[in-house]
Amino acid sequence: MSEKINGRKVTAQLYNGSRDWEAVIVVRREGDRWTLGIDDEAVAHVEDTTATLSNLDGEIDAPDWVEQVLLGMKIDRIEA
Repeated sequence: MSEKINGRKVTAQLYNGSRDWEAVIVVRREGDRWTLGIDDEAVAHVEDTTATLSNLDGEIDAPDWVEQVLLGMKIDRIEA
């Protein structure tokens, strides 16, 4: 999937069949990338990212463009 968020192109790819997660989502914008594992409670867990992470009591402060993509997939929480 590809969409414009705040005037910039964002792409998201969803992968099924991971042995560790219900699904894996890779979200990209220009040179930034977030790879997230999705558990059986629809919580996203950061597998890898090009960003510097801010961990707030177990939850990650992700950029708006990542949060918007995840909210569109009914995922409203990101953890480390």
